[in-house]
Amino acid sequence: MEWKHVLLLGTYTKDSIPALHKKRKYLAEVTEKASIAYNKAVTRLRECQCVDPHFNNIAWRYQDIVQKLENMQWTIHQVEVDLKRLPDKPST
Repeated sequence: MEWKHVLLLGTYTKDSIPALHKKRKYLAEVTEKASIAYNKAVTRLRECQCVDPHFNNIAWRYQDIVQKLENMQWTIHQVEVDLKRLPDKPST
């Protein structure tokens, strides 16, 4: 018997083999799902790049504009909250 087989025989028992089969099945399923997700992402990227050679630049600018709008909305909300906290103006 080769040393590799002796090592394997000493490492894995009858009780551990079913668990190894479960792990193998799980890893195969996860790998398949990851592969499908990766292929979808690659397909979407190719579709987007075919639309316009400047797509990435446009997408980054759009994201920047959306972020600025969100920041402005937050600022406006904070100003409104601060204004509500101010005491009412006394009448003269």
